[in-house]
Amino acid sequence: MMRDPRGVTLIEVTLAMALVAVLLGLSLPALTARGEAVEVLGAARYLAGEVARARAIAVRRGTAIGLRFLPEDDGFRVQAYADGNGNGVRQTDIARGIDEPVEAPFRLREPFPGVRVARNAAVPSIGRGVAGATDAGALRLGAGGILTLSPLGTATGGTIYLLGRGGGQAAVRVLAATGRVRVMTYDAGAGEWRSR
Repeated sequence: MMRDPRGVTLIEVTLAMALVAVLLGLSLPALTARGEAVEVLGAARYLAGEVARARAIAVRRGTAIGLRFLPEDDGFRVQAYADGNGNGVRQTDIARGIDEPVEAPFRLREPFPGVRVARNAAVPSIGRGVAGATDAGALRLGAGGILTLSPLGTATGGTIYLLGRGGGQAAVRVLAATGRVRVMTYDAGAGEWRSR
């Protein structure tokens, strides 16, 4: 078959554009789902980093640091407080000004607008609940919605669930004995939680 030396025909251009449109249409849902999974994993890693940073502050200062999760209309505000009287970070001590803020609060929705502190009821929880947990849903922390990190490197322990706008589920687990943080994501296809 001989080609016209002046260029391509309108039929060839139309067929090429149709092929590109079909391939893009097939790949777009997969790319969107992958992007949402990356976003919720990024938010979980960000939160895990904030917990690790609070743990380091507690060890460096030699005092307990508590991350307080306060519900707001569109999510949670998280703020670190230092124990001012040696009895741990408590809601009453925060209200009386004894346990003071260490730094400005942060909100996950600011760097990750599609992710919120929430748990899909269809997704199973990780392991057993924490004794005295205040919320059987998205926050599984000690009393008062405060995650406390001690100067010895230990913590109250608990789990914070994060939900992406596309349904992707992640969790930040804080181990009580060591204060270490684990990031996990839920694999819906396998029906299980996986460490990341």
